[in-house]
Amino acid sequence: MRLGTSISGRLVQRALAGIAAVAAFGGLWGPSAVSATPSTAVAVAPVAVSSGSSFGCLLTSVGGVRCWGQNVFGQVGNGTTVSPQPTPVDVVGLTSGVTSVVTGGFHACAVTSAGGLKCWGVNSSGQLGDGTTTSRMTPVNVVSHASGVRSVSLGTNHTCAVTTTGAVTCWGANLSGQLGHPGGLFSTSPVAVGGLSSGVAAVAAGGFHTCALTRAGALRCWGANFFGEIGDGTTTVRPTPVAVSALGKTVASVAAGGSSTCVVTKAGKVRCWGANASGQLGLGDQASRRTPTTLAGLPAGVTSVSVGRSATTCAVAAGHAWCWGDNRSGQVGDSTTAERHVPVQVVGLPGAAAQVSPGTFQTCALAGAGHAYCWGDNGSGQLGIGVTSGARHAPTEVTGFGAAVVPVG
Repeated sequence: MRLGTSISGRLVQRALAGIAAVAAFGGLWGPSAVSATPSTAVAVAPVAVSSGSSFGCLLTSVGGVRCWGQNVFGQVGNGTTVSPQPTPVDVVGLTSGVTSVVTGGFHACAVTSAGGLKCWGVNSSGQLGDGTTTSRMTPVNVVSHASGVRSVSLGTNHTCAVTTTGAVTCWGANLSGQLGHPGGLFSTSPVAVGGLSSGVAAVAAGGFHTCALTRAGALRCWGANFFGEIGDGTTTVRPTPVAVSALGKTVASVAAGGSSTCVVTKAGKVRCWGANASGQLGLGDQASRRTPTTLAGLPAGVTSVSVGRSATTCAVAAGHAWCWGDNRSGQVGDSTTAERHVPVQVVGLPGAAAQVSPGTFQTCALAGAGHAYCWGDNGSGQLGIGVTSGARHAPTEVTGFGAAVVPVG
């Protein structure tokens, strides 16, 4: 998952199960919805959320996509560039049939139930993958990816996908080699990453670097390496994948952000490396690391980690959301604006946290059964709470969910 990572089917299934459980007791709709006849309706609720740069998107329980926030490039996907959009709106053509949605710098992409890939928003570097550099206010098909896509991850100006055969393709900006090949400044359509034609389980696109997790649990990274974010012990830019040998085959999931990288190991530990000027590695200091280093400040059994677009990192552990790093807008969620160099628990999330996604200066999360919350900067309406005034230093619920009912079956 900063994001930039996609949401797994297991997360969606767990969220849907939670919604169904609450529905069984009338918790989402109240006593008036309970009758002797079994209900054939479900509430439209969030099941996955992704924070981009000053905007956000979520996947609903009926397979639709809604976005909000800054929209100057059409990244909200409602067919306009009217900005801001402080309340979630439907993405044109994606009201159903979507399995995951992921945000990047100023673009977003969705994987459909047919395995197709559609993207929208800014396209100055070809990051939408439609063969052009024309920004799009509504979703367009990615070239050669009408089917066979398993997951997608978005960086600042580039995009990468994993196919159902375990291959990795990337497109968009390539100034730092983040597409995994040394040629060209950018690509407007997907290109295969050398040496990763099979066996890949997930890909994570950071600001200007990318990492791929193999099915065996090994990690390979490429692209910018100015702060050691590749994890190979150097600061040498890598235009083709190199192994993060210090990890062996211990990795369960990976997340890449602005200039740092984190993994969750199979033992439930978090290890991070790269830039650390704001304490985003969670190691208690501000020194960058060139190789993976284990965090000591999280409970055992971490289930996910997500690295933000700027310098905030978050994880889910023991049913709670934890964040650390840059906190100038309150995006760490501990009701302060103090920079945090070690993990602190997000305060005010009702119920168990299922997912947390830091963006640039805002963070969003799923908690409880079918609820999304955001906190941090709100100057562009990126919290999805219906207004653009005032940062929030603690979670505030995203508006527009919980009341709508749609027929099923």
